[in-house]
Amino acid sequence: TDRAKSIIKFITVTLVFLAVLASLPFVIYLKVLPYCVSNDKVLDYVKNIAQKAYYVDIDVKNPVLKTDLSPDLEFSVDKFVVKSNKKQILEVEDFELKLSLAEILKKNIIVKKAELDYFYADVNRIIDLPALKQPAKPQQKSDWNVNILQSVLKINKADIVYSVDKSTTLKLNARDIKTDDNISKKHVNYNVIADFIKGKNKLRITTSDNGKVYIKNKEKLVIDNTEILVNKYKISLNANVDAKSNFNTRLVSKNFSIPYVIELLDSQIVENNL
Repeated sequence: TDRAKSIIKFITVTLVFLAVLASLPFVIYLKVLPYCVSNDKVLDYVKNIAQKAYYVDIDVKNPVLKTDLSPDLEFSVDKFVVKSNKKQILEVEDFELKLSLAEILKKNIIVKKAELDYFYADVNRIIDLPALKQPAKPQQKSDWNVNILQSVLKINKADIVYSVDKSTTLKLNARDIKTDDNISKKHVNYNVIADFIKGKNKLRITTSDNGKVYIKNKEKLVIDNTEILVNKYKISLNANVDAKSNFNTRLVSKNFSIPYVIELLDSQIVENNL
């Protein structure tokens, strides 16, 4: 009958509507989000917000978001530059990020991979941004957790500049920072040079992992007798830090002489800075 046909038609339309409604999250996840990330108009809108809110100019080259029917999400960008008053304060090159949303209902985001070729930051210019100088609002502790202990991390080159005070500058140069994919004993590799410069005086701290730094069983960072050079003097460091920030540290030096300590203090590099 016509009435039966009308009922069937109504039910069919309702089911189609519900199917479309149910598929919206997947359509947004699979199609809309990747489109927005790479869309020039959306990027221009974000740049405009950043300029008004933080008084910075942003340049983004080739951002890409990849999604599929798995819980994994991949994001990459060729270059990301932030400038304030036409001076560069932050730069990231060839950044790749892979996340797993498999435990998102537990408010846990797993970082599977985070790699970048180059990172630069001018710390003072960043913290001097007007928006960051406003009184901080009380923040409630978040229930969300970002898990990086299972991830593969890699930074080929990083340069960080920081003015400790009006006369002292720290230049941090890091190379070949990476973690492997061994979960039970994840090695952390790095080569770091930190230069404290004050007038004609210079304090250089150099350290490498030498295969003796690792994350044990996803819960404890272990530094097993690595070597730190302070100018020409050697210091051995043993330390461990757990997930709750409990730590033990032991420093040993055989040739860090008293005259050198006096010389270091006379240089005034460490005065009020370390």
